[in-house]
Amino acid sequence: MRGLSIILLTLFAVALAFINPAYTAEIKVGSIDSQRVLNESKKAIEISKSVEDFAKGKEKVLENDKKELEKLDEEYQKQISILSPEARKQKEEQIKKKFEDFQKKRAALSDDVRKKNAEVSKSFGEKIENIVKALGKKEGFTLIVEKRGLMYSPDDFYPLDLTDRIIKEIDSQK
Repeated sequence: MRGLSIILLTLFAVALAFINPAYTAEIKVGSIDSQRVLNESKKAIEISKSVEDFAKGKEKVLENDKKELEKLDEEYQKQISILSPEARKQKEEQIKKKFEDFQKKRAALSDDVRKKNAEVSKSFGEKIENIVKALGKKEGFTLIVEKRGLMYSPDDFYPLDLTDRIIKEIDSQK
């Protein structure tokens, strides 16, 4: 959907240039490869690592519960032949309850990681957007589009690729 809006916006700018010749000399279009910014920016890599570390910390919490559950099941398997039907049923319910608690914790921790990732992504996306807007205003761009949303552009369009400048600007900020 976003790609479609970028294409429509680009087509609008081009159509505007043909409708009013006065705009032809004033249109300055640049592009940015957001995926490259995310892959190459030191800040983006740091943020990605912080989310990974957050997730690993959450996984450690689950690891202890998993070991406890496995130990409980192992004990049950050793004792199954000597337990009375009533004691066996009680042990099975205990294991089932522990397993359900483990599943709930896993879902909650997974949700925490997902929320953290969304929060960090939103914040970083806003940072990129602010830098692109500032660069666009400062240098008089009419339009800055996402490179991956372009269906076609001539080879001489790529010198207006602003990706390296955006990466440099993001990494220079604290």
